[in-house]
Amino acid sequence: MTNKLIIGIAGYTKSGKTTLSNLLDDVFDCQIQELSDFITAETGTKSIEKALLLKQQRALLGNDILARLAIENFSDEHTIEIISGLRSYEDYKYLKKECENFVSIFIHITHETVISRNSLKHKELTPDFLKNLGKMEDEQGIGEIAKNADFIIVNDDYYPLSFEEQVDGLKNGLLGIVEANTTKSQMSVASSW
Repeated sequence: MTNKLIIGIAGYTKSGKTTLSNLLDDVFDCQIQELSDFITAETGTKSIEKALLLKQQRALLGNDILARLAIENFSDEHTIEIISGLRSYEDYKYLKKECENFVSIFIHITHETVISRNSLKHKELTPDFLKNLGKMEDEQGIGEIAKNADFIIVNDDYYPLSFEEQVDGLKNGLLGIVEANTTKSQMSVASSW
């Protein structure tokens, strides 16, 4: 079991997981692991084919395979790890069990917002494509992650607070957790003298 602070970021396709990871890295100097990179290395793509390959690999290696790979790749030089791209509830439960200081963040976004923001850059983000991809993500238990998340950010045009305003509030909450963990570590060291 690790006592590092592990920040797990979950959300549907194009919800803002990478953006959030980078914003948090600017503050905390974390190692960022994108779970889909473990699969992209196999397929060379980020698409439905990758999701299908992951489904096959989960069937062979277990539904928590990406979480296990992420833990194996933790950095010795960072005290905070970001694991971005959580979509499987089994990966979530594994991280919750194995990481004493695990904090989860779910980013909510509607398919309509994804399409309106990305239609020029990503022609493949059609309503049918997002529906099929969303169905696969739902089958993995992303909804359960959302229900159990420690923090939720709403990255939709209808929400009264901007993404950036919500991230600022999140940073303050995470700073409190980091400070509490630092104090706990210092107390632990002092009690071992």
